[in-house]
Amino acid sequence: MAQEVQIYMLTPETGKYYKTANYTRKSGVYPHELYFTTEPLKYIGKFMRGISEDGHHYDIFDKNGTVEIVHYSYWGTTGFVEVAYEGIKRN
Repeated sequence: MAQEVQIYMLTPETGKYYKTANYTRKSGVYPHELYFTTEPLKYIGKFMRGISEDGHHYDIFDKNGTVEIVHYSYWGTTGFVEVAYEGIKRN
């Protein structure tokens, strides 16, 4: 069985780095809910901006010069973990 990791329902902050996954388990009662996933966390890079159009929301990230777009799930299961920069390491 895959290891369960806690993720957070948060609004990314400009300039900070993130990984994302959809939660697979929720525990607790609002407003003290906790969210967990057994999905692999995907590194998406530095948050640039969020966009809402026609009831759909997505975020734009910069992953070492490549644009990564995170589309929020219809069911509201998209979560994030703030991480350190995982960029290209040069000697």
